[in-house]
Amino acid sequence: MPASALAECLVGPAERREQAVRAARDGFARLPIEIVDLNAEIAIEAARLRSRHRSLRLPGALVIAASMVAEADQLVTTDGGWPTQHKLRVAVEIVTI
Repeated sequence: MPASALAECLVGPAERREQAVRAARDGFARLPIEIVDLNAEIAIEAARLRSRHRSLRLPGALVIAASMVAEADQLVTTDGGWPTQHKLRVAVEIVTI
């Protein structure tokens, strides 16, 4: 998960209070995910994805690019609007729940 997606996930808790942010961060720490810092390689890959798939918004492209750069085996999402793994032509398995 790129740090940008973590930021998006923490907006709701941040609107409440700092304790909610800590609770959300503790919850993320228990999940089998890695928070990936954004870097030029991820930005370039996200741009490539966006150029080929105009319906894919930048936040989603960053998530997919981060998983590719980190060589993740699987990417789990709740966003059913993303193009399929086959259409994206990526090695990471995209699982929509």
